[in-house]
Amino acid sequence: MTSLPVVERMKPRAAGVETWMRMQYADRVLSDSIQNYPTDYANSPPVAPEQCHEVVEIFYTSDYSVCNYRCPYCYVGWAPSERKNWDTRDLFPKLMYRLSQLRHQLRLNLENLGEWFTNTALIDGTVFLARRENVASISITTNASLLDRMLPFLDKVDVNKISFTCTYHATEVPLDEYLDNVTALRDRGVNVVIATVVFPDNLAHCVELKRQAQERGIHFRVNMAEHLWREAENVNPEQLRIVYDLLEEHRQWDAQRKQKLLGLNETRGSMCTAGQSYLWINDFGDLFICASSLLYYKHTSRDSNLCLGNIFDIDGDVLPSRTQDLSCPFERCFCPKDILRQSEHRKTFRISERTRHEVYFENEADRTALRAQPAVVKL
Repeated sequence: MTSLPVVERMKPRAAGVETWMRMQYADRVLSDSIQNYPTDYANSPPVAPEQCHEVVEIFYTSDYSVCNYRCPYCYVGWAPSERKNWDTRDLFPKLMYRLSQLRHQLRLNLENLGEWFTNTALIDGTVFLARRENVASISITTNASLLDRMLPFLDKVDVNKISFTCTYHATEVPLDEYLDNVTALRDRGVNVVIATVVFPDNLAHCVELKRQAQERGIHFRVNMAEHLWREAENVNPEQLRIVYDLLEEHRQWDAQRKQKLLGLNETRGSMCTAGQSYLWINDFGDLFICASSLLYYKHTSRDSNLCLGNIFDIDGDVLPSRTQDLSCPFERCFCPKDILRQSEHRKTFRISERTRHEVYFENEADRTALRAQPAVVKL
């Protein structure tokens, strides 16, 4: 195994929890209906699968930002374990109860602004949800460092329901140690995805990470800190070509179609399937059709078709959804999770049931056409 040293720490660029999350949740008025839901979700009655309606994928984002890493490029900042900055921790049990009572087959994607496995409340809530009959799968984003908590967690759940998106951070952990942890999780029967952010200083690490991921038969996905590449000095076309080769095939296709290395930056007016089979939800239970509308929820009216209301306020136990394609109102689609569901991609790609990240071409002609075109190396 090739061992690479930990990348020298860059100058911190994090926005900080205070400037990001407080901006989102300032002056938030909670619905009175939230108080009607119990906090002891462990005693909630089961929902039988035969009572469930269609499958709905839910992306849950928590404002919990405590992490055992201190990545200098983190867009939310870093908070030590003793810092009490999880403002909505009292709502989490109520939300777990509400989700458990929905008459849907749920595919849950759980993320927060820190590391999921540093918090026992998040772990216990995940165990509870994994045991529910109406929960088909759970994907958790983690840095895969806390095996002393992750392995006991797996002993309590059906591993066939669990997927881990394991993020690699070259400034925090040696590559070989990270890969050993990911492999240990994979060997327990869990579906794992390796993911990282590529910036100029860790390009060699990303190339080696992709190579070793392929050797181990683990899916590899890369995101790009585009502003760091624009601000970096002495970036040459060969480096950008390497970045291009690191991208998944669907993102290469986007890069060529949009003439940008990171595809689909200009999405205003594009037809999108957002909200038709998946929803985004925040700590307060607000339901959004996409990541962009959640991020900018202060500018999203409850009366618009971008916010579908609050999970605590909806009547009954069936989620609202959109039935028609939406003309995207955003200049930029914020998250590749939504990019995968752009209307024009529906006939080209499919998404694995166990993880939202694995994307395939439906026919070899599309792949051949992609490879025949030269790489785009202009930012």
